[in-house]
Amino acid sequence: MIELRKEIEPQIDKAEEIYPRILKCLLDYTKYVDENGDEENKEYQRVVAYLTQLTGKNIEESDYAIWEYWEADGEHRESFKIALPHPMIVDNLTKEELTEIVFRITSMKLPEYLKTDFIEKNGFEWEICDYYHQLLKINFKKYNYRIFNRQKDANGEWYEPSTEEIVEKIGG
Repeated sequence: MIELRKEIEPQIDKAEEIYPRILKCLLDYTKYVDENGDEENKEYQRVVAYLTQLTGKNIEESDYAIWEYWEADGEHRESFKIALPHPMIVDNLTKEELTEIVFRITSMKLPEYLKTDFIEKNGFEWEICDYYHQLLKINFKKYNYRIFNRQKDANGEWYEPSTEEIVEKIGG
């Protein structure tokens, strides 16, 4: 595994810093709704404004499960997804960098420097892989999530595409 440029990697340190506040906010909101209701969405709007200010993300237009996180990925995963900054558009992603990103997604392996106690203890590897999918989506016009799925060959047989095949389809 190679170390990618800083602007490519997920900002785990920032996510870890604000994660406890986001988790507390989600849990407090759930408790508030259980005790008081929120038919007019006033408390929800306050939560959205707070999370937007805290993360710099447009929470209102994002697909986060703030009031029904238990039906999505649970409070811990949802809090981490909210805390993790979005990937950036990166100039001149190299084929070597693209290959490394695709390998990390397909193997679900992270380099040692990303395997922090915070990530491993909470099992956030899936969210890191999703971050890389988002990175590819905004940086490569040919990106499509389906490229990573099983494919049929010329004989109609199913196979798992290799890292090299995926890289060629995305960056070729």
